[in-house]
Amino acid sequence: IDDYGENDNDFMDQFMVPLFQKIQRLITKHNKRFIVYAEPFIDVNDHQHLSAPIKLDTNKYAWAPHWYDGLSLMFRHYIDWVAIDDEKEMPVVTKYFVGRTFRRILKHVRQSGNDKLHVVLGETGVPFDIDSKNCYEGSTMALDRVMRAIEENDLDVTLWNYFPNNTKEIGDDWCGEDLSIRMKDKNRALMSLLRPVVFEMSPDFQIVQQKFDPSNKAKKYELTLRQCKIESTSSHIIYIYLPCFHYSNPFIRTTFGSCRDYDRKSQLLVWEVMQVEDLSRDITLEVVNGAL
Repeated sequence: IDDYGENDNDFMDQFMVPLFQKIQRLITKHNKRFIVYAEPFIDVNDHQHLSAPIKLDTNKYAWAPHWYDGLSLMFRHYIDWVAIDDEKEMPVVTKYFVGRTFRRILKHVRQSGNDKLHVVLGETGVPFDIDSKNCYEGSTMALDRVMRAIEENDLDVTLWNYFPNNTKEIGDDWCGEDLSIRMKDKNRALMSLLRPVVFEMSPDFQIVQQKFDPSNKAKKYELTLRQCKIESTSSHIIYIYLPCFHYSNPFIRTTFGSCRDYDRKSQLLVWEVMQVEDLSRDITLEVVNGAL
């Protein structure tokens, strides 16, 4: 870094931003609506998440930092009560503090767009050579731990990866990695991967929090929303993806509005919410498989 400037921001502004701009000009020759998802460079000596450059136009770019559960990834081993806090460069112990640490790190990821760029977690995942002899139980639990922190921060995410030619012998055929949810003959970790999520909703609402627990029979899903502005529309429709993989008999309860339809073919739940007059009021929806 010293060869290029005094700090990471110098390197980003002098080298990365011109690269992003060159790529953006190239791809928009084909379609002016394309958005470039730019990602920060990796500095192995500094694990802090870089903020998006101020120079990037919100109409042309989004921000896509990467993050992994480093201990599980590097050592191909999952322990539910220990992890590495890569921001503080120290171990974390107990399930409670591991979960809190992951939520804090991904909160910083979400905030790294400088309040202007849309942020997506551009890459995350878990290795599947942790315990392939045990039906990938460790990998499934590791993925669930990551996904819980993601959904509690309402982060958009892309999973690394999907390689349909994956086999036990060659893995992903890339740098010795085996992170694909798909193999030639099976899918893996679907219990943790397939999760309820808001599919479409009015811009008048914002997601406060989503929680899903696939580890028990109830498969409890909690969604908390808040209306951020009041328009003339008397009601709003919110579509929620509710995977049949978990819900053979979904039981739904809301504190506001009504759920009028669940289409098993599309796996979409329709939640109709009337106008909320008090913008400080949170509204919730709960789903379990069976009775609450």
